[in-house]
Amino acid sequence: SIDSPSKNYNKERNVSFNINRNYILSNEITGGLKLGIKYLTNSRSFYEDSYAENGNSKIRKSADGSFVPKDFSGTRFNGLEGEPGVNILLSYFQDSPTQRIVFDKDTISLISKDALRLWRELNYSEYYVDDGADINSYDLSGSIFAGYAMHQLNFGRWIKLITGLRIENEHNKYAGYYFTNNSVGNIGKLYNLIPQKTNEYNYDKVTILPNFQVFSKLSDFLNLRLAVYKTLIRPDINARIPKFIGIKTGQHNYVSMGNPELKNANVWNHEVQAQFYGNDIGQLGINLFYKDIEGMQQETDGISINSNIIDSLGINLNSLLIDFPFSKWDRFNFYSYYNSPKPTRIWGFEIEHQANFRYLPGLFKNIILNYNLTFLRSESWGLDYFKVNAGGTQGILSKQKLYSLPEFFVNVILGYDIKGFSFRISYFYQDNYSFSRLVDLPFMENKLSRLDIAFKQQLLENISLVLNLNNITNSKEEYLMHYLGTWTTFQAYRAGMNIDFGIGINL
Repeated sequence: SIDSPSKNYNKERNVSFNINRNYILSNEITGGLKLGIKYLTNSRSFYEDSYAENGNSKIRKSADGSFVPKDFSGTRFNGLEGEPGVNILLSYFQDSPTQRIVFDKDTISLISKDALRLWRELNYSEYYVDDGADINSYDLSGSIFAGYAMHQLNFGRWIKLITGLRIENEHNKYAGYYFTNNSVGNIGKLYNLIPQKTNEYNYDKVTILPNFQVFSKLSDFLNLRLAVYKTLIRPDINARIPKFIGIKTGQHNYVSMGNPELKNANVWNHEVQAQFYGNDIGQLGINLFYKDIEGMQQETDGISINSNIIDSLGINLNSLLIDFPFSKWDRFNFYSYYNSPKPTRIWGFEIEHQANFRYLPGLFKNIILNYNLTFLRSESWGLDYFKVNAGGTQGILSKQKLYSLPEFFVNVILGYDIKGFSFRISYFYQDNYSFSRLVDLPFMENKLSRLDIAFKQQLLENISLVLNLNNITNSKEEYLMHYLGTWTTFQAYRAGMNIDFGIGINL
């Protein structure tokens, strides 16, 4: 067993200043100007230390700091002192029954939690304490200084033109941890070694973000919005931390490293939105959108490669503080991040409708209906599993759908309100989608749907009863693999239905 106690520190400060001035040119033409600046600083650190079970040794560290022989006598593990893990059978950790049927077709082995706790109690000690930060630790400090100007010009109540410009200066400093060349080896060996802290890496970027929007009231029941604006996608903090770890065993080589040179992605957004409203239809919105993303961050997802391919991904191995431990002929599973050299595109449309039926006769006037639908398509570029395994370094990226992005999902809520009683039934559906970042690997998450029901009864002005029936269809999350010409389940989760009942009090 392994313990990894950690300390997480985060301190953020920001200050901003804004000015707003309006003006009138005529009865029909008015406007306003906004100016502002913002300064934000952020300091973060994460320190993790590992304490590991003493392997197959017969010695453990006692509470007073002395080393004593392990003693399993009188327990279910009697005689296993010092035995390597490969000789310890699963049956030592099992009680009756030893298996359980899942989804009426598969079986899984059951492990006794009491047996696991006992094993830990008998074996665990701080014998392998690092007395130093582990490989996942890091230090980060950063600042963003931004200024913006936004101008609004109104032509009566029918047309509004908004133009804006934001200039942002981002500065970040990163430091992580790495294992030196002589520590590259099997994973068990690494628990005896203390990683070294890296140099400090800087990321500096000045970005100009324009914004153009036009609002038009075409009639008493129709509004139209046109927008073009630029935004950023910043990578996850762990993607830039310059850690490095290599496992070199000859058969199962492994490299995990951050990429401190990973850039922000620039996104040009284009939107056309129409909004209809009226007493009969309620409010209906239709939004068409298109996003053009430059430098989308991608993950290598453990693909088996050699070091020649790393350069073609724009990852600078010369920035490492050690010599790269693998030759150009060695293959290893690679976990890191890179900016796609080709653009990523997302397009689609959304429909949102909110309506009540107060114009209907009798009890029908208490019905409400809300729904939204989203249709998406995407085009990105990622590592092609088959081209990489063919040994090439050119053209190893292929077109693919964006990772983990459903192409269709819908949420519908049908409700009824009368006096103090409220009822809602909601349905959610999400289409299947690929969850592999590598082109042509046949993995996807299956489509998902669920049904929820909620009741609320107002008793007094500030007191109500609430009853929620969640996932009454007992839906499951299912992950599929394409094997021998058909999609088969290789992993599934079923949360089951749950019921919440309570009393609500508004103060």
